Amino acid sequence: MGRVGRVRLWVAVATGLYLVAVVEARQSDRRTLRQQVVECQCSVNVNLIGGHPLTPFSALLDATELIVRARVGEAVSRLTDDENDIFTTYDLIQPQVLFRLKPPPDLANDSSSEIKVELHGGLVQLMGFTAGVGDHDYPPLRFGDEVILCLRTQGDHYRLAMFGGAFGVANNRIQLIGEGPNGRELFAGRDAQVFAAELAAWRRERIK
Repeated sequence: MGRVGRVRLWVAVATGLYLVAVVEARQSDRRTLRQQVVECQCSVNVNLIGGHPLTPFSALLDATELIVRARVGEAVSRLTDDENDIFTTYDLIQPQVLFRLKPPPDLANDSSSEIKVELHGGLVQLMGFTAGVGDHDYPPLRFGDEVILCLRTQGDHYRLAMFGGAFGVANNRIQLIGEGPNGRELFAGRDAQVFAAELAAWRRERIK
């Protein structure tokens, strides 16, 4: 049975002393990341430990608007306007588009030569310290790694279609990145070129 609910774990680090406390995940009930840094005068890290009801692989396909194979480029993390969260934007190097629904006309970074993807989590500098957010459902991408991503549009940028929408490629074999929908584990170790073609074909079939 899949885990249900998401727990927010706050970790403050100061001169080698680790303070750990579990706090409620509701945004309105907790201090902003900046407030935490100011109050403890230390670096802070918030980890989201995910959990989901059992989800079929078809749900990932249905949520996908773009499938792309690329290498991970430079990443830039930003604090949200309310200072409660962090998102990281990754450049995708030489992306190969495998499947695409018609994008909305205002999507700024939708071209075969420049595609960016935004993931939840990251690390930013605040007042000489660092503030970090880690999301178990959306582990960070590593610079230079080859990936196959199932994406959806969110405003003027792309995000993963849902948890489990990122696949790594090493030695032309599929590696799973994080957890994902039920059945995704069957693709670990598959030939990447064959899997990429099949993934795009499966998504097109869902349109019919």
